[in-house]
Amino acid sequence: MRKAVLLRSCAALLVPFAATTFIATPAVAQETTSSISGTVTSRGAPVPNATVTVLHVPSGTKTTVTSNAAGAYTAAGVRTGGPYTVSVSAPGYANAQVTDVYTTLGQTFELPLALESTGKEINRAVQKSFGEA
Repeated sequence: MRKAVLLRSCAALLVPFAATTFIATPAVAQETTSSISGTVTSRGAPVPNATVTVLHVPSGTKTTVTSNAAGAYTAAGVRTGGPYTVSVSAPGYANAQVTDVYTTLGQTFELPLALESTGKEINRAVQKSFGEA
């Protein structure tokens, strides 16, 4: 009889301990990258559809993004550290480049990019197809 009481007492103590020990705890993601973002402008006006290329110089890894209608861009998930070379180009503008950019773990490096107009007008060709009658 004493053995049964002793076993029940031990079980009563071990079950809560085991439940709290072996319950899966949620995994917390660890941040391992950075990002570079900013706005592409020309004389204070946003430049949409500009191509921004972020080059991690030591590894040669490139990330290419396009600025939105407000000229904003974000290159997310880039390696921490650097140096990076950031290049920007858009039709009708001279290319621009920024060197020696360094990022910090889990943070966004704000990098505004300015382009100068080349003064050349861009002509667009429109091709129309007409059905046969």
